[in-house]
Amino acid sequence: MTHTRYVSRALEQRVKILSHLDNTDAERLAEILGIEMIDLAIDDATEWAVAFKPFNGLELYYLLQRYSPEMEDVLKVLYSKESAGLGISGEDISGFTILYANVLIYAAKKYLNKALPSISRYL
Repeated sequence: MTHTRYVSRALEQRVKILSHLDNTDAERLAEILGIEMIDLAIDDATEWAVAFKPFNGLELYYLLQRYSPEMEDVLKVLYSKESAGLGISGEDISGFTILYANVLIYAAKKYLNKALPSISRYL
């Protein structure tokens, strides 16, 4: 449960930047990063979804849920079924989850000509 809260808070911060990316931006980042743009929607609010597959069995799916202006936008992360069987600790999965969200932010700031907000001196 501790890791869930930690990841939730980290993603709440990162969505402040990633919510500025539209589907076209996500497609461009997917191409640049060599990741997969996927056809996955939780509901009508899903703006875009990308998949990182760092190694066999571990897949992280990032979905931008655009709920504004009524509610805040949300960055959701789903994992492949196989991920649970790898025996990766909650701490390490949390680290991977935040790491790859950061990769999206770093790439967006480097390769997209958009004025994006910052949440720290690094991001």
